[in-house]
Amino acid sequence: EYRKYIEKDKALERRFQPVMVPEPTEEEAEEILTGLAPKYEKHHQLRYTPEALKAAVKLASQYISDRCLPDKAIDVMDEAGSKVRQQIYQDMLASNSDECAALEQELESVKQKKKEAVTAELYSEAQQLKSQETVLTERLGAL
Repeated sequence: EYRKYIEKDKALERRFQPVMVPEPTEEEAEEILTGLAPKYEKHHQLRYTPEALKAAVKLASQYISDRCLPDKAIDVMDEAGSKVRQQIYQDMLASNSDECAALEQELESVKQKKKEAVTAELYSEAQQLKSQETVLTERLGAL
């Protein structure tokens, strides 16, 4: 942003003085991540362990060379949280899909038994099956 807006305008550039901010050490970056973690935990709806934060700093330092700490470690933490949350969501959808299929199968079975009970003029049994069908339909709707 400095190069984009200020460096091009020499009059504006003269009014600013450069302030050199050294890159924080890995320990300082860990402290920064520890302070930011609650915001990212709330956003991604998960918890970061201290080991995960330490690993984010270490791996960012080792593998990302085009940016500085703590920015690159924050990106690693954010990406990891996003990936974990996405995996949790996919697992939940798969689990619900299996449960839905089982409920649908049970519902069809109850409907068939109810139909047979009505045909055989077993109305009290048909009424119980109708109640069971209603419960299964509500459970299916809740998923």
